[in-house]
Amino acid sequence: MKKFLAAAAVLLASTVTAHAATFDFSYYGNSNYGTSFSYNVDGIGLTLTPSTFNQNTGNTNTDSNDRLGRWSNGIGVRNSGNDAHYVDGNGRNDMVIFSFDTEVTFKSVTLQRYGSDDDFAFYFDGTGDGDFNDGGDTRFNEVDPAGWNNPSIYNFAQDWIGLTFGVGAEGKHDGFKIKSITVEPHLSVVPLPAALPLYGAGVAILGFMGWRRKRKAS
Repeated sequence: MKKFLAAAAVLLASTVTAHAATFDFSYYGNSNYGTSFSYNVDGIGLTLTPSTFNQNTGNTNTDSNDRLGRWSNGIGVRNSGNDAHYVDGNGRNDMVIFSFDTEVTFKSVTLQRYGSDDDFAFYFDGTGDGDFNDGGDTRFNEVDPAGWNNPSIYNFAQDWIGLTFGVGAEGKHDGFKIKSITVEPHLSVVPLPAALPLYGAGVAILGFMGWRRKRKAS
């Protein structure tokens, strides 16, 4: 009985273990553009949209001319300010918004960089309203992946948990494509396996049977 209960505890613990999901944005068909792209990895839904960051107002702005483009080395942005095929700060600070259908922990981003000084800005929607324009939102400038190599991976030391995030350029010298991101589902929303209720019922029945045997013996 003790072994059975111990096994049940191990199974229960395993249900709240988050498994990392990597969204690979490499695209090997003919390069194409769109106002958004959608992905689903391990049941986590993600929608990418283009935007820009205005350093004068501190706000993000989406223009009807903004487009995402995808290539074998990742996602880029084209907008009315310039027609470069990557996320850059030439004219306007391009950014890509990541909108998830469930809360995740943003773990890392992988960039295809075009120069040794290509860092990025990271945006976090702390207020949960889908943008980055409020006092509870966060923006970090000059986030620099270690070394200059391609692809360059940046692992976040802090747990950023939410639904909406952004990665963008913050100056004319920045230029990169976003090759992939890795997230983990937030523990509180990890679904329990379908068999767990049956397993718990079995534990309860066995416990009741043990109680009856002890009662009869006494």
